[in-house]
Amino acid sequence: MLIQSVPTSSHKFQDNFFDKNAMPPEILSILAEENNRYIGIVECDIYQRFKEAKKEYRIYILYLRILR
Repeated sequence: MLIQSVPTSSHKFQDNFFDKNAMPPEILSILAEENNRYIGIVECDIYQRFKEAKKEYRIYILYLRILR
C-alpha cells in the first residue's frame, strides 16, 4: 500500500450503471424526472461524486512523483 489507504469500492461495478442489476429502470426514470424538474441536480451530483473519487488518484500520483 502506498499511503495506508484501502479502496472501498469495487471497480467491477463502476461501469455497470445502466445494467438492470445495478439500477432498475424504474429508479432511472425517477432520477430522470427529478433531474429535469430541478434543472440537472442529479447530473450535478453524479459529476461531483466522480470528481471526489478522482481526487484520490491525484493524491497517489503526487505521492509517486515525490518518491522519484
